[in-house]
Amino acid sequence: MCLADTTQEARERLEQSTFDLFRRSLKETMMKGVDLDKYVADNLIGTPEEICAKVASFEESGLDGFSQRCSSPTPSTKCSSRCGCSRAT
Repeated sequence: MCLADTTQEARERLEQSTFDLFRRSLKETMMKGVDLDKYVADNLIGTPEEICAKVASFEESGLDGFSQRCSSPTPSTKCSSRCGCSRAT
């Protein structure tokens, strides 16, 4: 999940994250044909309202749980005040 006040800010946070380095490393294998726009659309990335709508859509499709993996921001990024970690601003 990448949560921010705007969609663009959430996307930028994703692009600056260590997870995005991993995601890009898979561009010729598991992520082949999945550009960043599709990845953002298909995952919990966006504003609180957008993420709630995505969760509701998953729930309507029959999903009954999530598994969350947390990743720290890179040194050049800051967490949202909603994050609660020591890097939050």
